[in-house]
Amino acid sequence: MRKLNTFGRVLGILLIVTIPIGIQYSNSHQVSMKVVQKELREAGKQRLAGLSTQLDTVLEQLSMNAIMLGQDPTIREFQYLYSLPGLLDPSRTKNAIVEKLVLNSTIMRWPNNISVYATTVQEVLSSGARVEYDEAYLRQYMSRSWAYRSGGAGSSGKFYWYSVDPITAYNDVKQAKLIVEVSFPADNFINKLDEYKASSGSAPFLFHTGEPVIADRLANRSLAYRIADAASDKKQLQDNDSVVTIDHEQFLVNAIPTSMPNWVLIDYVPLSAILKPIEASRTRFYLSVGVFSLLAIGAAFFLYRDVQVPIKMLLKGVRRFKRGDYSVRIAEPSNPEFIYLVQGFNEMAVEIQGLIEKVYKEELRSREATLKQLQSQIAPHFIYKCLYFIKNMAQIGNDAAVATMCVQLGKFYRYAARTENQSATLAEEVELIRSYLMIQSLRMHKIEYRIDLPESMLGLHVPRFLLQPIIENAVLHGLEPLNGSGMIAVRGEIRPGFEGYRILIEDNGCGIAPESLAALNRSFSFPLAEENGCGMWNVHQRLLHYFGHGAGLTLQQLPQGGTRAILHWPGSEHDNP
Repeated sequence: MRKLNTFGRVLGILLIVTIPIGIQYSNSHQVSMKVVQKELREAGKQRLAGLSTQLDTVLEQLSMNAIMLGQDPTIREFQYLYSLPGLLDPSRTKNAIVEKLVLNSTIMRWPNNISVYATTVQEVLSSGARVEYDEAYLRQYMSRSWAYRSGGAGSSGKFYWYSVDPITAYNDVKQAKLIVEVSFPADNFINKLDEYKASSGSAPFLFHTGEPVIADRLANRSLAYRIADAASDKKQLQDNDSVVTIDHEQFLVNAIPTSMPNWVLIDYVPLSAILKPIEASRTRFYLSVGVFSLLAIGAAFFLYRDVQVPIKMLLKGVRRFKRGDYSVRIAEPSNPEFIYLVQGFNEMAVEIQGLIEKVYKEELRSREATLKQLQSQIAPHFIYKCLYFIKNMAQIGNDAAVATMCVQLGKFYRYAARTENQSATLAEEVELIRSYLMIQSLRMHKIEYRIDLPESMLGLHVPRFLLQPIIENAVLHGLEPLNGSGMIAVRGEIRPGFEGYRILIEDNGCGIAPESLAALNRSFSFPLAEENGCGMWNVHQRLLHYFGHGAGLTLQQLPQGGTRAILHWPGSEHDNP
């Protein structure tokens, strides 16, 4: 029964391990799928935006060409062809106009036709085939933007654009003097889409509700219609993307509006072909996990069946060890495979018993030293000065100053009274010195301070009361003797590659004589002398013991006057800046 219970526990552990792995992998798979789809969307959008820009650029060039032709002096003579006899030769003028139209039509690598209508003489000249003047035709089709007209059976349609002089005559042909019509066949777009498909591999198409799809010559137009209709149902054809399903197959659809009203450039990518390797990888992972689980269950069964008896002795010893009987020792078994394990347990028990006794004694000494150190930081005269300040402010009715002093003093002593931990985060230390500096600035009205530590350093753990003794020394010996106001600046630095950290505390106070400064720096490395203060010596020693070699406190004289204290220590692999 106990063997079965043990096997059941192993099986439970195996499930506890494998189920979270499976869930995590499933979530990772979903994230990977979303990332891939997002990358596909972004890449498709960029490709489609580039193609759309090319098409819009051509349309803009054609329309600008028509506007410039409408302002050409030679072409404007067309409207006065018969009203200025003797000044204009109708035949020569027409030939000159046709030559300009042909030149402007062929100058672009985009086949097009340009026609000029003169309503005053009711004639039309064209760069292509001869066109008859038809006022009803102009009244029906003339518009302010590009328009598409379907062709007859077996022929593609054309796109048209009109430049009218004056511009206010778009709605009334009779008021127009000159009308420039630019047109080109839809085959131009088809040729461009053929080139794009050959270079990129995708097959975008132009779509307008109620009009034939304009796509490359090898495109699946039936699929293009269905994709456009499905995306239209999702209202995704306005510079957006969506995933549509056609015959149980998903397509990633990107759409960008063009400069032609209601015409949208659409591109689609079948997701199944791209995501199939990821799906196959997921299937292989689940199969591998299943096989591994079966193998692990079998191995666990045989393992626990063979080692159950020797482990019982170890379990009994561990239970006694857990109850606090550190004198427990296990007799060596006859099974040679477990002799080394039992010997290791016995040696561990001996070492742990010795370490526990040593740590217990050290903890008592450490707590006593910590209490004395914290008490030494809270000088009685500091409390007296704060209380006198509160009394004086209360007498003159400055309730705001009394409230602020009480709040900051409460924060300061609440932190000082916490002796359960010998370390704190830099963020907690910063709050302590902020309270201390605010208290001192309330008392003396001549202290300014600035604290600037990188956000990544605030979570680092340091010995408690690391910064306050340095700040207190700067206030009492540097700024308090000054006649005017003083400044204390605290900033942090992270060495390149997170090799170490530095905190610089600078003041513009009275400073320290160079010889005294050198002697003070040397004294940090020697036992504390009775004639020297313990504040900065304690800071140096605690940094050295907490962080090891390379840590400590260094004092420098600033060129402009004042003192700089540098607290430095090396980084460790546990830091997470």
